[in-house]
Amino acid sequence: MNNQNKPQQVGQRLPMWTSRAVALFFTLFLLSESTIANVKGYGLEIAQQPVPAPSVPLSADKQQLYQDAVKLVEEGKELRKKGTREGYLQAIEKYQQALKILEEIGLRAEQASIYQTIGVVYFTLSEYPEALKYFDQYLNISRELKLPILEGAALFHIAQVYSRTGKPREALTLLKQAESIFRTEKIFDAVAGALITTASIYTGLGEIPQTLEPLNKALQIYRDTLKDLPQQAIVLNQIGFSYSQMGEPKTALKYYEQALEIQQTRQDLLPVQANTLKNIGSVHYQLGKHNEALDYLNKARNIQQAHSLFVDEGSTVQTIGDIYVSQGDYQKALEFHKEARILFQKGGNQSLESMGIGRIISIYKNYLGDNENALKFINESLALDTNSGDKERYARTMNQQADIKASQGDYQKALEICNQTLEIARSTKNKNLEADTFRNMASIYELLGNYDLSAKTYKQALQIYRQIPDKPFELMLLPLIANLYMTKEDYPEAIHYYNQTLSLSKEQNNDRFQTLGLMGLARIYELQKDFPNALKNAEILLALSQKLGDKYSEIGAMNLIGIIHKSKGDYKESLNFHRKALLQSKAMGLLKTEAQSLNNISVTHSLEKEYQQAIDTLNEELQIRRELKDTQGEADALYSIAKNQRKLKNLETALTNIDSAIKIVENIRTNVQNPDLRTSYFATVQNYYKFKINLLMELHKKHPSKGYNAQAIETSEASRARGLVELLTEARANIRKGANPELLAQENRLQDLINAKEKIRFEIINSDKIKNPVLKANADKLQTEIDELLNQQKQLETKIRQSNPKYANLKYPQPLKLAQIQQQLDKDSLLLQYSLGEERSFLWVVSPTSLDTYELPKKSEIEKASINLFCLISQNSSKPPSATGKENPCQDTKNIKTGRIDLAAEELSKLVLAPVKDKLGKKRLVVVADGALQYIPFAALADLTAQPTSQLGKDKLPTSAEVTSSDNRGGGLIPEIDNLPPATNSNYQPLFINHEIVNLPSASTIAI
Repeated sequence: MNNQNKPQQVGQRLPMWTSRAVALFFTLFLLSESTIANVKGYGLEIAQQPVPAPSVPLSADKQQLYQDAVKLVEEGKELRKKGTREGYLQAIEKYQQALKILEEIGLRAEQASIYQTIGVVYFTLSEYPEALKYFDQYLNISRELKLPILEGAALFHIAQVYSRTGKPREALTLLKQAESIFRTEKIFDAVAGALITTASIYTGLGEIPQTLEPLNKALQIYRDTLKDLPQQAIVLNQIGFSYSQMGEPKTALKYYEQALEIQQTRQDLLPVQANTLKNIGSVHYQLGKHNEALDYLNKARNIQQAHSLFVDEGSTVQTIGDIYVSQGDYQKALEFHKEARILFQKGGNQSLESMGIGRIISIYKNYLGDNENALKFINESLALDTNSGDKERYARTMNQQADIKASQGDYQKALEICNQTLEIARSTKNKNLEADTFRNMASIYELLGNYDLSAKTYKQALQIYRQIPDKPFELMLLPLIANLYMTKEDYPEAIHYYNQTLSLSKEQNNDRFQTLGLMGLARIYELQKDFPNALKNAEILLALSQKLGDKYSEIGAMNLIGIIHKSKGDYKESLNFHRKALLQSKAMGLLKTEAQSLNNISVTHSLEKEYQQAIDTLNEELQIRRELKDTQGEADALYSIAKNQRKLKNLETALTNIDSAIKIVENIRTNVQNPDLRTSYFATVQNYYKFKINLLMELHKKHPSKGYNAQAIETSEASRARGLVELLTEARANIRKGANPELLAQENRLQDLINAKEKIRFEIINSDKIKNPVLKANADKLQTEIDELLNQQKQLETKIRQSNPKYANLKYPQPLKLAQIQQQLDKDSLLLQYSLGEERSFLWVVSPTSLDTYELPKKSEIEKASINLFCLISQNSSKPPSATGKENPCQDTKNIKTGRIDLAAEELSKLVLAPVKDKLGKKRLVVVADGALQYIPFAALADLTAQPTSQLGKDKLPTSAEVTSSDNRGGGLIPEIDNLPPATNSNYQPLFINHEIVNLPSASTIAI
């Protein structure tokens, strides 16, 4: 019995290290420096007590050693009061010396206290792995001595470390245990401390509404049980912060004002009052009241400076920097953010220093376009995060790195980084970080032209933000989704999301995001030629931006108004607004908006036929794009320069520039390892190739003997063959042979999951079960899960490619040149290769010994005739694959010029075969189609050289099965053509009567 009581007696004899005061010391973690310095009962009173007696009787020599240890502890405390990293490290040295003495004389309880104290200091320095080592020792001794209060404190400490090292859910579990111990022991301020820390972890997870319950419980303890006014003020501040994060600044302000009212009644609470003043300033900033915000923030800073509260002052200075960002004064903002970083360094807080660097990165990356400096600071931040062991902070910094890589055209690297951050988010169960990463990935998919995958990924992020819920981040995401739909030309969906942006921004009192909603709506109205509504929204946007002092949005508004006037044909007014935007961009050092403004000016000059002025302006833009290392922007500028040079008849110079542009986009494409994304990106730059083909054919007219027509067909071949050749080569290479076995096993597991879920879903949707609302909902849920698994499968395929040395060394064959194509043809074959263009189309006819070129009507005329024939063949049962939008053109009678298949076939034949009808003879025709022609069975086209048929000939007209078998496409691209409408024109004879038809997606596939 005596042995059982002994640990408790030891604890009671140590006012410095155990008992209530020691157990409560852990709550220092919750507080700012100002709070630590002023809250009663949290350490300062302990430091002022007489030297405590040791926990066990000591001999005289050991008593002297004990006194030496106590002295070292006191010296360590004094060093910590400096509030600097140097002071903290010096304090650790003192504590470690004391620890050695205590180990020598065998005082376990006192050792526990030193382990705790050293852990606290390492935690303050954000050196979490080191802190955890000491807290684990503290926990072991507390259990060894059977001291529950100390055990609760140790669990609390470890939870704090877990919360910073990617284990927030584990931290919440430990806090529950600690809270339970403290309730049992009736240590109510410790209970409140555990509740407050629980709330802080939910804040870190982005689950802000979850913070309110523990905070209100803590507030009730301080009000009703402990009657502790200073702590009430602290919790009121934290509740206010939660409401601020939830997008309810006015509610937040009420709580902050309650806290300030308490703190102003006591002079000793002046330092913590500074924190409240800072919070009130932040709310005024959130409400767009910058002058009031700066007034409160400067009051807070004066107090913090007077008390050498470096970390608190750094936080205040950081908010001042944010205000200057919103006002567009980026250089001043950088000064404040760099000053904040120095203050965090002085305070020894690596975690806040890393977060501060994140703001510096954002300014360089998002506003100044200075990616070089941004990457420099990213590397510094990653080093800090690695040192501190803060996985989540590390992942957020990596997301910024991915954003820069994407802006530089290195989409593959950007996606690799995002996949790493996604793994961290999922391993730490941080839903907010997961959503942020999805948002980043969606923007990369959009840049790669995979709009469906982009929309799906954006919506995954949106679903998470709404589940949390996280209104501010939802508000950030909505305009991105809207902009994607605008790019897809799905204007109703775009308007839907922009209206959601406006509605939520008003609900959240966030004028800044109202600007994004207004900008998007104005742009959509402009694209739809609704100029009055476009100008109305753009002018409201301009006025709001000026009212907010948001220079960045103001520049965007001026450029937008310029675009609207340009679309109206008012070029003078357009130039006026674009030049204003350019001047403001230059004045603020905003290279990205300067480049965009120059681009807008060049477009206006080009429309006014001032081509040389357009070129001069584009050369200025080109210089900036290169400075920014914006490779896609550089390629676009070169393409625009080439277009204007062509207008001036500088064809050779234009060819040089478009070649440079194509070289850039091909480099971007080859860096992307996912074949689907390679293909989608390549589709977004097809206009480069079409332009080059037109240019080469124009040069061919001018210089028929220089082989430009051969270059033109080779360019056409390059534009369609690369992706297909790569896919076929990869298929032959067997990328799975030699790949990482773990990845292959993971792929098999994924496929098994997909098969199992698809089987269940199939059983539901193909039976009466689908009528059951619950089962139908389950089927929908299964489809969502299957889609997610398929997405994971695609990502895994990319990893398998990366892990396979055979794949890494794979050499892709290049698209065939003309001579190589001719080598693949025999004397009885002709290659017909088409390229449809906006102004004109082209046909190249290749034999083993010759190349002939023909100019055909423009794309729109050929598409109309193609759609007519397609609809008749398919009996209006399907939509032409080349058709865009949601409507089926086959359902619109204006697209059906004739209801007779023979006439429709003859009309299309006259457009695409008439120039070469006399060259065809009875040769085998190898057809490489383009655009809408890809979905037409050439076997059904009319043979324009056929003689009028007799009644016997009519009886031998082809059946639909014969047409299908004659048109050897090898890909299932043609529509079902059973029950063809009767052909009544006695002159109609399909091509396949006299020709074998071979359809290929690319001439280069002949050689594979």
